[in-house]
Amino acid sequence: PVGMVDFYDIAPRDRHASVAILILPRYRNAGLATEMIGIATEFACKTVGLVSLAAFVHTDNTASYKAFRHNGYNEAGRLAGWHFSEGRLKDVFLMQYIST
Repeated sequence: PVGMVDFYDIAPRDRHASVAILILPRYRNAGLATEMIGIATEFACKTVGLVSLAAFVHTDNTASYKAFRHNGYNEAGRLAGWHFSEGRLKDVFLMQYIST
C-alpha cells in the first residue's frame, strides 16, 4: 500500500460525505494523492451518488491543497485551531467538491 483514502461522516439522505487522504512519506510528491483523490471523487459521485464532498486540509500542507484543487475542490472556508497535529492546534482549509 502507498496510502489510503477514507470517506467518513457519510450522509446518504443529504448525499454528502467528508474525504481524507494519507500517503506514506516515501510515496509523496509523485502525484499519487492527486490521482487517488480523482478516483475517489469519481467513485463517490458516479457510483455512490453523492453530490458534495468536503475535505479538511492543513493550511501548511501545500501539496494536499494543490491535489484537491486539481480535482475540482474549492476553498469553502478556513477553520482556526481545528486539528491537533505535531504538538499544536492547526488551522485547516475546508475544501468542497460539488458534482455537476
